[in-house]
Amino acid sequence: MNKEKRPMGFYTLEKLMELASPFTNPKQFQKADVNAYNAVIKKGFNKIVFAHMEYLVKRLPEGGVTKSEAKKIAKKYPSRRQFRKKDFAIYILAKGKGWLDEIIPIDEKYKKHDRKEVEKIFREANDRKEIQENNLWAYRYAQRHGLLGKLTKNLKRKRKTSGRIYAIEFEDKSVLVGLSVDTKVRISHHFADSYASKMNKNMAENLKEGLKYRVKVFPKVYKLEVLSKKETIKKNEYKRKGWRILNIAKTGGLGGGELKYSREDIIKIIEKSKIEYLRDFKIAHKGLFQCLKKNYSDLMPLLEKFKNRIQWNESKVRLIIPFMKNISYFKSKYIGAYMFLKRNLPTKREDILSSLGKRWGEEIPPLFHNKLWML
Repeated sequence: MNKEKRPMGFYTLEKLMELASPFTNPKQFQKADVNAYNAVIKKGFNKIVFAHMEYLVKRLPEGGVTKSEAKKIAKKYPSRRQFRKKDFAIYILAKGKGWLDEIIPIDEKYKKHDRKEVEKIFREANDRKEIQENNLWAYRYAQRHGLLGKLTKNLKRKRKTSGRIYAIEFEDKSVLVGLSVDTKVRISHHFADSYASKMNKNMAENLKEGLKYRVKVFPKVYKLEVLSKKETIKKNEYKRKGWRILNIAKTGGLGGGELKYSREDIIKIIEKSKIEYLRDFKIAHKGLFQCLKKNYSDLMPLLEKFKNRIQWNESKVRLIIPFMKNISYFKSKYIGAYMFLKRNLPTKREDILSSLGKRWGEEIPPLFHNKLWML
């Protein structure tokens, strides 16, 4: 494409005709010399400069066309889209005169559907996959109109119930052990530039140093309930053999930060928990809470043992600090208050924590927590 700057007065009619002469249609001329093309349009010389060219869009024959002639032309094309693309002028004429439905019926996939019809399809479906396979147009309609979340709210999603363990071994005898329901995608994330450092910093450093590696995907498939335990066993096997473990986080993360727990694990952890407030429990056991909500919703009543959450502020934290033995005890008992201090009051943190243990051993007043609520 020629975009060179030319002096003022360069684009005369004769010069524009000379520049346009090698081209057979205006589109070619525009692509080759956009400045000259723009000058033609601006000066209104298009009828003269483009006189020798053939337009890509077919023009109507002299005297126009009748309905029967338009029908014969439309029969050449398999769809309205093709008809519009190849014979635009006749298509526009037929559309203006209201002939389109008679001369070429609309394709089913391009038909305008009623919202009620779409909602009916979603109500009758068992899951998303069924709609995608049998009524993709309805799924696309819901996407375009922002209805997908609302219409699929009560639909079940087919979740994978099993997964595999994999290991990435480096030549310096270091290893990363992981698990996933889709090992191919998960492993590719480890080596992608945008993901590598987020996934595992130790492994990212090994890759930067150019260490040779091999990827092992163990063939045995495990159910999600036991998958994290099997990963821990595999990691310990490597440890015993003298390998350096690259894993930073606790094993058991299934393609993200979420941990998978069995029904027995959830019941055991909730019953033994000494945390008093629900919000604190959610922060301390984020993975467990997500797993409970998604897979074991029938166990949600177990959370009734926890009290309603406290909205922490500085005065509430100062009230509770003297009754805490040390920072570890404070963190385990009131993790919400600890996180509030860490995030919102980093400068006052030392001053507030200086009164730790001053009233340790005393009984907490019976209306203490009510007082917290009233502040």
